[in-house]
Amino acid sequence: MAASAPVIYGNGIMDKPALSGPRLLVADSDVNSLGGSGSVRGPSSLTVCNKSSQERIYVALAYSDNGPFIVKGWYPLDRNQCSKLIAVNRPEKVYYYAETSDRRFAWSGGANASAWCVDEQKFSRSWDPVTKKWSSPCSRQVPFKSYTNGKYGSASLSLTD
Repeated sequence: MAASAPVIYGNGIMDKPALSGPRLLVADSDVNSLGGSGSVRGPSSLTVCNKSSQERIYVALAYSDNGPFIVKGWYPLDRNQCSKLIAVNRPEKVYYYAETSDRRFAWSGGANASAWCVDEQKFSRSWDPVTKKWSSPCSRQVPFKSYTNGKYGSASLSLTD
């Protein structure tokens, strides 16, 4: 059975405002349902919270559901807002990256972190670790930080200053 698609909650994926000026934010209406397969122990979900002093941040996530890695963004989070962004069947580890629209503030991995492709506008692509190829070209790579949920179930991540 094929790997199931993620569930996107809250506002969904949106375009980020352009660095040179404002841009209309358009919500992605792609909402998929969870499937099941084999010895999966149940969905694992991640809720991300903007507990920083920044008015709005944009989050990108990377994860694998027993297949190619999926990389999606941008999930907008206003200050003090929390949103359940993904629910997947398998991963205990998820990678995340967040930034403000002007890139003055970012939540990222260090120098040895995994670099994933992102775009300026909403995006969804996959990385096949076997062929070592992206499903589509990207505008830049940024160092994502890993988040490990030690067990299956719900997890929460708060991004702070």
